[in-house]
Amino acid sequence: MIIPDTRELNNEVGRTVCKKIGNPATEKLLHGDYLIRGHDITALTERTTNTGLLADIESGRMLEKLTGCSEDADIVILLIEKLLLPSKDGHVLAQDGKYTFKYYHPKNSPFAEGAELTMSFRTFKWRYKAVQNFLLSCKLRGTIVMWTLSPNDTAFVLKDLDDYFCKPEHPMHMSRSKPFSFSRDKNESLLQLVEGLHTVGRDNAKALLEHFGYPLKIFNASSKELMEVGGIGKVSSKAIHDMVREEYKE
Repeated sequence: MIIPDTRELNNEVGRTVCKKIGNPATEKLLHGDYLIRGHDITALTERTTNTGLLADIESGRMLEKLTGCSEDADIVILLIEKLLLPSKDGHVLAQDGKYTFKYYHPKNSPFAEGAELTMSFRTFKWRYKAVQNFLLSCKLRGTIVMWTLSPNDTAFVLKDLDDYFCKPEHPMHMSRSKPFSFSRDKNESLLQLVEGLHTVGRDNAKALLEHFGYPLKIFNASSKELMEVGGIGKVSSKAIHDMVREEYKE
């Protein structure tokens, strides 16, 4: 059974996905966009676009969303619409707009058998490595990360997930164990993000979070602003500032 969040009907893409999966009854979910139930197993899916993912990573909201989902479900799935690929210089290329896919079959076409996929991309100043690091940290905490090319593809994946979790003798039905251990403490999660991604050390990470309040403000801070944090001197502030710029900026 798939239960979409009521807010999915407030946007065109969400309405398209709901229509494609059969317009099931919606509920106001505390976390996640789609709740899937089957054999006493609950899976929460957080649906986002590629650009939405970048914005939510930068603001810290994505970590909050996934942590919230983990508190309410056995399985957490991050479903990302449209691709993110690395450019030659290491920045992010984001799939933009629609795509076309053609398949040629020798029986009814003069072309050799094969497929042709055409899509457009635009460049972001984000470092692709930074996105990889974030998604890797999500996977290590047990989140399943999946990619789709469009809302239609998203609907197909959701229906496939529904079939999977509702099939008889589901493999997880016997174990009833959660395959992840997200931190339930929001502050601890933010601390791990700053400490882990930028290797600034736990004490410095704690001081930075206490001073700025959120990772986004740390990422955008100047060396001078970082030096206002207790325990952060001129050398370490410049090192932290340069490291953040390398990971997140051009």
